[in-house]
Amino acid sequence: MPRILDLGSGQGDFSQLLAPYDLAVYGLDRLPEVAGVQACIRADALHPPVLPGSLDAVVAGNLVRHLLVQCPDGAFLQRWVELLRPGGSLFIFEDEPGLSDPAELNFKDLQEFLARLMPSTRGPLISRSLFKKKLQGFTPGLKWSTGLTLNEDRPDTVGVHSMLTGAGAEGKPGGPAGKLLDAIDEHGLSYGSFWWAQARLV
Repeated sequence: MPRILDLGSGQGDFSQLLAPYDLAVYGLDRLPEVAGVQACIRADALHPPVLPGSLDAVVAGNLVRHLLVQCPDGAFLQRWVELLRPGGSLFIFEDEPGLSDPAELNFKDLQEFLARLMPSTRGPLISRSLFKKKLQGFTPGLKWSTGLTLNEDRPDTVGVHSMLTGAGAEGKPGGPAGKLLDAIDEHGLSYGSFWWAQARLV
């Protein structure tokens, strides 16, 4: 049975998508269960406590941009590759909303706002083009394929509204969160697209 590691598994959304396919999916997250996280491994994705060459796939969704804040040289990507068996794949997924749709711009602004609030643990969105430029330095000699796909899921607008309302002084009218709330109320919130990148260990 193929073994897959879902890094930064959060509430287990990705693991649930794979559940019907009879795959062994292991979630890894550093947050405790009280945060709503579904993970069988409590650890830091920068240093997964997994034997090298033991996995068929490693998956990281909307995680790389945050880890680059702590590890700008991207060394963790090479560590992830070393966890793979021959023929295994590393998959990266990151949001990339468009710049013309107001709802997608709101999502982009929301991510920038959160990155400013928590600069040591959250990074701003990283575009596919920027990631591709950095890959040669991150994983020299490793070949990657990438693409861009429409995200058909919808953000939890109610949850975002509640979070921004409780953002203290910044959530008041005229504050950064307040302005973002007004924009979301007017135009909504949309993920837009996400990019993917795959590296296969030969």
